[in-house]
This record gives sequence, structure tokens and C-alpha cells, in this order.
Amino acid sequence: VYVSGTTNEGTTHATEVTKFTPQGQWGENFPGLIGTYSNRFGEPAGAESTGGPVATLSDGSILIAGNASLIGGGHGLLIVHLSSGGTLDSSFGQHAGYSIIDASDPGSPTSFSYADDIVVGPDREIYVVGNTYDAAEEQELMIARFTPTGGLDFTFGSGGVKRIQLAGAGQRSWGSALALQ
Repeated sequence: VYVSGTTNEGTTHATEVTKFTPQGQWGENFPGLIGTYSNRFGEPAGAESTGGPVATLSDGSILIAGNASLIGGGHGLLIVHLSSGGTLDSSFGQHAGYSIIDASDPGSPTSFSYADDIVVGPDREIYVVGNTYDAAEEQELMIARFTPTGGLDFTFGSGGVKRIQLAGAGQRSWGSALALQ
């Protein structure tokens, strides 16, 4: 059993994952204090990040989605891959174990992307749903698809991201959950 969240470390936030046994005991073979992995993944290195939804893979490794600070301000979509033993998979993503992308509309003056759910497809492709901003700086639903190695899948949507404004002008829309058929 894995629980992902955020810890407050003074004035910044860190992504945290804690492992438990099915009986609710602290997980074995997982690093850190009481079976907890914690890290700040933001840009520049060590800036704040938050943890969100978790998905497990058939090899026992885990994916965590959330958001992280971006260079220049705002927050990007974060996706992290940890081994079953709780170490970063250095072959995954753009930063040796994780990726941060700005999923906002390229015309948006605000960079903000947040993950609300993560699902792994039958070919290990990774889908993340959440919200971001459109060019009018209004919240919209966002779906991003990543390759099994943590890069954006450019065959999906526009550059790996599909943005959908479901609400009218001046209103907000966002994705909360995701299921594959």
C-alpha cells in the first residue's frame, strides 16, 4: 500500500511517498524514516513539489504524479518513477527519475499544471489527468500521455497534451479521475 502526499519543510513543500504493508504496518525495504521517501523535485533543483496520485506497475515499481516549481515561476506537471525499493529510476524522465512539464496552453500568461489522477495503459503508456490554464488564463481540463520512459508522447494531443475547455467563458473546468477502456 502506497500513500503519496506533501510535507512542509519550512517554507517549501516536498513530495512524499510512504509504504505500508496490507496490515497497516510501515513498509519494509523502503528508504527513509519509517518507510517514507521524500524529495523536492522542483526547478531549479531542490525547489518545492507536491505529491498526488500513485500508480503501481507490474514489476512493483510506482509512479507518482503531482506538481513542481518551474524555472521562471508557476508550477508544472510532475511525474516520478520509483523502484519497488523506493529509489529513483535514473533511466526514467528528463531528470534521471522524474519529468516536469508545463502543460499550460502556450498562449497562457500563467504556467500552472496539476495532476489529479494517473493511470498506466496496457503498453505501459502513462496517462495523467488534471488541470491547467488556457490562453484566456482560465482553468481547463488537461490530459497528458507519457511514454514508458517518462517522456511526453508527441503522438497524443498537441505535443503530448490534450487541453479541453468544458465550461463557458469566465468558468473553470478540470479533470479529477481517469479510467481506460
